[in-house]
Amino acid sequence: MGVKDLIIIVALMAASAYAIVPACADLPSEMALSWVQKGDDLIQQERYNESLDCYENAIGYDPYHAQTWNKLGLARMAISDYDGAVRAFNRSISLDLLYSAAWNNRGDAYFSMGEYEAAIESYDGALAINSNDLYALVHKGINLQHSGKSARAMAVYEEVIQIAEREARKRPNDANFDPSLWTDKGDALFQLGRYDEAQESYEIALGINPKFQGAVEGMQRIGEIETEMNSTTPGENNGVLPAEKEPTPTTAPLTGACGFLAVGIAAALIFFARWRDGGPPPR
Repeated sequence: MGVKDLIIIVALMAASAYAIVPACADLPSEMALSWVQKGDDLIQQERYNESLDCYENAIGYDPYHAQTWNKLGLARMAISDYDGAVRAFNRSISLDLLYSAAWNNRGDAYFSMGEYEAAIESYDGALAINSNDLYALVHKGINLQHSGKSARAMAVYEEVIQIAEREARKRPNDANFDPSLWTDKGDALFQLGRYDEAQESYEIALGINPKFQGAVEGMQRIGEIETEMNSTTPGENNGVLPAEKEPTPTTAPLTGACGFLAVGIAAALIFFARWRDGGPPPR
């Protein structure tokens, strides 16, 4: 074998090695993506415990992917492991401070734990990224209500409605394909007790996406309210007042001078009756 042939062989080996090394370097991220996709499929099937293993395997291959940590947090919430969910969301936020979904999801986890002030802080984190985040605003209002700050909550709901209506006017084409906008508006209207308007918003959202979870749940709440209103007994809380009953006559007790007069009349009648019958007068 000549020197020229040897040089050609070495060059080919070097080129092959150069092509193989990047592929090997990408292998962990590709494995992580494969596990994430499998976890997503299991979530769709509501096999949450199995999805946890998939997301944790993905993190084992790529521990620096904020979205994977967020998915792990959501899976933990699905099995009511709210402490674990908060830890996962914290990790997601630490990897990407501008990842608003993780801020909102952490707020939801804190709400489920009854830690309303911590939830409000999380929603404020999302609002610091986007002040028009309607989901964060609605759920901040709900937590304000649970914290006993109803006036502030009502103001937040009104703000949600104003923003949603402004966005629908400014971006009508986008609004026609955004079920979350109409769902968030419906949630705000529902919290304000404006159920008919809330139902209209939920119906628009479902017209865009019939399976949009927030709107489906909103319509279920509307149905529960209607059932509760229709289940009242006739004449009770249905706008029809019950017929008035005739008052039962009562005899007032005799007191004072009237009492003495009545006693005197009774004694006189007894005396007269005995005198008429020839009996002795009463003593």
